[in-house]
Amino acid sequence: MSVNIEDRDDVLIFTPEEDFTFFFLQEFKEKLYSFINEGRHKFIFNFENVGWVDSMGISVMILAGKSSAEHHFKTYIVNANDKVVYSISLLKINEYIEILKNIDAAMNNLK
Repeated sequence: MSVNIEDRDDVLIFTPEEDFTFFFLQEFKEKLYSFINEGRHKFIFNFENVGWVDSMGISVMILAGKSSAEHHFKTYIVNANDKVVYSISLLKINEYIEILKNIDAAMNNLK
């Protein structure tokens, strides 16, 4: 399992190759901490290949979202299926994480 990372116009776009779950997140969490320590705070999670996000995956997104919020940005989730959207919407974390339809919409909000 891996997460493709694209750096586009100072925005990091994370695209997991499959479900965003505990089994691979420790390595990714370390990469995320590294990006935050480098001063990177604009994040998009592209979930086009993700069928499910578990509690560990949600905690990683919250980490990214809180880092973004501290620098007056939001973290965006795009291309998520209905099950993922529903699970995340229950958490009431929209002050720092927002769900949008696609990458272009998120990129426009991060300009």
